[in-house]
Amino acid sequence: MKTYLLTITICLSVGLANAQQKMAREDMFPKSAKYYIKGGAAIPYAKIDSVIQSWGGKFMIGRATEGSEEKIYLEKPDSLMMKHHQEKMERTSEMIGKVAPSFELFDIYGTKYTLQNLKGKVIVLNFWFAGCEPCKEEMPELNRLKEKYKDKGVVFLAIGRDNADRIKDFLKTNNFNYTLLCDGKKTIDAYQVFGFPTSMVIDKSGLVSYSQLGGAGIAESLSREIDKQL
Repeated sequence: MKTYLLTITICLSVGLANAQQKMAREDMFPKSAKYYIKGGAAIPYAKIDSVIQSWGGKFMIGRATEGSEEKIYLEKPDSLMMKHHQEKMERTSEMIGKVAPSFELFDIYGTKYTLQNLKGKVIVLNFWFAGCEPCKEEMPELNRLKEKYKDKGVVFLAIGRDNADRIKDFLKTNNFNYTLLCDGKKTIDAYQVFGFPTSMVIDKSGLVSYSQLGGAGIAESLSREIDKQL
């Protein structure tokens, strides 16, 4: 059995108004999966929104895969859980000033990327996964950021949890112009990333110089850090 837990707290937008929003929702909550309240009963697919609304729109989500069957667990975050989540976020920020963990990953076309081969360059990392709605929301900003530095020698890498086929399928309806690296779970863990999306900047000496958990204005804050490191 392959199991993983995504410790993220997000808000669900309900009342989907168009086909694009519907597609985004179904990406996060695939109809093929089975749904449960963590430690409790199964949830009919049609009841997911009402359950999350009853929790004020905030929830934690976990996923488990057994063979071809995917199970998704929803959990209402309490104050203790939120405190634990905050502690994890702080652990991610502790990466600043440390040597960036090495990695060897392949992009969705099979080209290998290693941190060692990028030595001496400013590197911008984005940690994400295909079912992450906040990840998708910031992609237009990140695409503009990459375009801004296209002639500056800055390297933009998106390290995803998903495999190459899943990411290629995602790109059929979404645009993400970073170099997309797949099967990045071990690297994500090495960088102590516990919330998605997370962006980091690695300076020319190989140190993590900046870390931020998504949010509005991500391109502006990353741009300031990139300019500092160039």
